[in-house]
Amino acid sequence: MQNLKAMENLPNSMKWSINRGRWTKEFVYSGKGICIFPGDPYLMEVQMERYLKQIAYTSEKGIDWWCEQVAERVGDRIFRGIILKMDDWLYNKLIKYS
Repeated sequence: MQNLKAMENLPNSMKWSINRGRWTKEFVYSGKGICIFPGDPYLMEVQMERYLKQIAYTSEKGIDWWCEQVAERVGDRIFRGIILKMDDWLYNKLIKYS
């Protein structure tokens, strides 16, 4: 259910940045020795696709938007989450939809 909360904040243009010509938003959490992501990052990817299809039915994962899983350890810190990237036309639809 926490994944849906994250999607409610998805259109917030203040938290997006442009990286290599694509709009990027990170949902990455970290902790010392343990990291708790609010929800299932893999499930969030599926829910994101459903959400974006409501905005632009013709949008396609891997063409118009991408989702990158993050799961790594750096020293004693663990990072877990996803990085969402999308093309400009879909980002503009997302902002208008909100």
